[in-house]
This record gives sequence, structure tokens and C-alpha cells, in this order.
Amino acid sequence: MLVNGLPLHKTEVALDPKTPVATSEVRKVFEQQSKYPAASILMNDMMQGKHYLAEKIKGLIKEGNRTIVFDCVTQEDLDLIADAVITSGIKFVTVDPGVFTSTIARKIIVPSEKKSKDKILAVVGSVNPVTKSQMEELWLSQKTFNIFVKTKELVESEERSEAEIDRIVTEVLENSPRYKVSTVTGDGLMPENRIDFGYYTARDHSTVDEVSDKINAAFAEITYRICKKDANFKGLYTSGGDITVAVCRKFDTAGLELLDEVLPLAAYGKILKGDFDGLNIITKGGMVGQSNAINRCITYLKEKLFI
Repeated sequence: MLVNGLPLHKTEVALDPKTPVATSEVRKVFEQQSKYPAASILMNDMMQGKHYLAEKIKGLIKEGNRTIVFDCVTQEDLDLIADAVITSGIKFVTVDPGVFTSTIARKIIVPSEKKSKDKILAVVGSVNPVTKSQMEELWLSQKTFNIFVKTKELVESEERSEAEIDRIVTEVLENSPRYKVSTVTGDGLMPENRIDFGYYTARDHSTVDEVSDKINAAFAEITYRICKKDANFKGLYTSGGDITVAVCRKFDTAGLELLDEVLPLAAYGKILKGDFDGLNIITKGGMVGQSNAINRCITYLKEKLFI
């Protein structure tokens, strides 16, 4: 067990004169304070998938263990553990600060009208370093399919832009059945891929805003085609603001019904009217939030969609 990144036995808690802590291994704590045997499932086991974990759980129970402690770092780990416990078919009680219980409840208590295998599409066009760190944390924390949009192709010519849009849409639709979250990310997230706006404004006798609008419109077209061809995309995350505006315009949206604030300056709501009336959406500015901001937004959408 870690507290602010430190093993529990190296924190102030360990020095408590009444109840000192001499170990950070949760299983040992349970064994010391319970009459029932306890077992651990480690991170190496987590890498084998939910069916392996389900069999591991049943095996530990057959050995007489009444308490099973799981290693866990991310929300994706919690989702995997929850899926494994449910798949095992055992009777269980969750013991945790609340997040794991919430994850289990979301997966077990599903609305009766929910029949489709809902998915989430994240469309990110922001190029600032904050967004880069946030996307990297999302990719590390959750199982996602990501594809980078070659931004330069979107402004070279109409033919090359159409070819790039078609490539992205095809790749996402082919791979999304195996993923609950798909991310479409502008390659400008990497500094070496950022385009020279000056070159294109001079070549096309246009303004920076006009070149930017081309890029945003292409991202919106990608989003529209994916959602149109696969109705299971019931959750949408967009960043930054220009991308959100372009998507809403392409969707022929009348507005957004804002329902909650996921974190400061990151809003959750539903799309009003247009081609995707009622679609769940979270939108956030590119520079908003800590490194876990996008991860929190995607997890929030999962909770709303009972994924």
C-alpha cells in the first residue's frame, strides 16, 4: 500500500504509538487482524486478463482463502478486477475506500434498457504540452485504440485531406470492436509534427484562422463519419475548444445541455438536436487540469454509460 507514493510503513502512520504499522503488504495486515486466511493477486497476474484472474480467484478460494487482496494502480486495473470477480461467479463483499465498490456497482447494476455495447470516442486536436502529458497518462492507464491524424495532410490539398480522413475513419471502425475507448489525436501533439502556418497562409493567400478552420473541420468530419457508421459510440470527448465548436457545427447541434462539471472547466452534458441528439459529451480546454484530467473525463463517461 502506497500513501502519496510512499510505502505505508515509511509514512507518519508507521510511527503511531498506539497502532504502529510495520509492513506495507496489505495481505499481512489482514492476516494479523483476521482469523481467516488471506491471499494476494499481484500485478504479474493482472497482465493475463480477466479469465485467467477469474480462475485464479476460484483457485485461491478452493485453497481456503477468505480474503483476496489485489494489486492495483489505475482505474483500468479496477475495471479488470471487477470483470474478473464478476466472471468468477463467486459471492463476494468489496472492501475498499469506495472506488472499487463504485466500479463493481456500475458493472452489475446496468439499466434494463441498455442493450448495446457502448463505446467512447475521444477527439483531441490540442497541441500544447499539458494535453500531451494528459493523453500519455490516459494511454498508460486505460486500454485504448489510438490513431494519430497527420495534420499536414489536412491542409495540403482536398484530395489528400479526404484520403487522410478516410484512413482514420477506416482504422477506427476496424479496431473499435476490441476497445471500449478509441482516441483520434492530432500528431501536432509531438512538436516535430507541427505545421508551419506561415507557409500555408502564403501559399493559399489565406489567414491563420482559415487554415486552422480547415484542420478543425477535418477533425469534425472524422468524428461525424465514425459516429454515423457505428451507433455504439454513445460517449464523446472533445478537446480543445475549436474542435468542439467544429464538431457541434458538423453535427448540426442546437446546443449542449450542461449537466455536470467533471473538474474545473471540463463540462459534461448531452448534445441537443441535430444528427446525434442526446449523445453524451465531455468537452475540456487543452490546457485545463492536471496530468490525470483526460483520464478522469473518460472514466466519468464510462460511469455514465455503465461501461
